[in-house]
Amino acid sequence: GDTIPGFVPLRSSYRIELPYGTMQVPALSFFTQDLNASYSTERATRVEGSLQDRTTTITVTAEDDTSTFVYNVEFFVEKPKSKKTFKYMIKIVIIFHNNLL
Repeated sequence: GDTIPGFVPLRSSYRIELPYGTMQVPALSFFTQDLNASYSTERATRVEGSLQDRTTTITVTAEDDTSTFVYNVEFFVEKPKSKKTFKYMIKIVIIFHNNLL
């Protein structure tokens, strides 16, 4: 998986834009700086839908098993560049499909 771009340990919320057409939630890689700390994750389930659906939550628990810090990573898919580009993309698919017939 990828790491979070621009990660800063004391920043708790991140928004990651995914390329137009992305259908799957990307995997993220995690590790703790303290080898005795642990983390748990609740992975986003969709790249579109509610904020909860699009958010991966990582809860880091310190060595004392009491102190925690929660990171939220929201994914969102970029919008098409223009309607003209979108129509062009649809035409290509239709032409390609017709050639298969």
